[in-house]
Amino acid sequence: MHAWRWGPGRLVATMTWSQWCPLVTRDDRVPPDWANMAALQPPDRRSWADPFPWRHGNTWYLFVEERLPRRPGHIAVLELDEELRCRSVRPVLERPFHLSYPFLLPYAGELFMVPEAGRSGRIDAYRCVRFPDEWVHHATLMDNVDAADPTLVEHGGRWWLFVSLGSVTVGTRRGDGAAPAGLARAQVPRRDLFVFHADSPLSRQWEPHPGNPVVRDATHARPAGSLFQLAGTLLRPAQDCAKRYGYAVRIERVERLDPAGYAEREVAALLPWSHRVRAVHTLNRQPGMTAIDAKRRYLRTWR
Repeated sequence: MHAWRWGPGRLVATMTWSQWCPLVTRDDRVPPDWANMAALQPPDRRSWADPFPWRHGNTWYLFVEERLPRRPGHIAVLELDEELRCRSVRPVLERPFHLSYPFLLPYAGELFMVPEAGRSGRIDAYRCVRFPDEWVHHATLMDNVDAADPTLVEHGGRWWLFVSLGSVTVGTRRGDGAAPAGLARAQVPRRDLFVFHADSPLSRQWEPHPGNPVVRDATHARPAGSLFQLAGTLLRPAQDCAKRYGYAVRIERVERLDPAGYAEREVAALLPWSHRVRAVHTLNRQPGMTAIDAKRRYLRTWR
């Protein structure tokens, strides 16, 4: 949306832009108090979304999807100072296709990243060989899938993969990394939640949950961040996309997760808190930091 007005002696153009921006806090409540959150403002016409915090040594880092106009998204990292202000930003993972949702996975003494790369048709894991900016392809967990927001968690002696899936290629091959059995001929909406399990988070053979899709409701299906434990309870952040994409985050308590059943119940919600905030669609926690993102509207003016 744009408008024109006369400034002193010249015509001035204004346009309303939308921009994703991370907010961080040391508040560990769920949901956190907005008053305690500090915004990390991206440059004009750039977005930082899907924040995943990570502490390395004595420094906090925030891995994000960075998006510029007319370019596919890539993964960038923000280095924060002691006041949780952005000290620097740099790209860390770029591909010819869009990348987002840089899910971080510590496993077997190493750090991996499993970003969303739906247009590639794969779910890939990258291993960190030099923190924070050098990552190499390590394994393909699935291929021939249109996967959104892959999220891994260990629970009950198994590794679980939560993901929203779109259309799956008909007649895909079987074997390592192939589309899981029972999905090769499926045409499923990306708003539904599917769950798989394996004995390793880097497995190439994932067993589909018999209840798939385990959630069909757009108000709390799509993943919105890492699952986490709080007071002995497993909680799952979920996107509410019923009103519009990524409108809000619902916190779901996982009441059952095993190879035979799945159940969850909403215990909290994170909603847009201002007329200038259009959406809130990610929540991630590490000991000492909580990060969310918010889509804001702002006026850009030039002469």
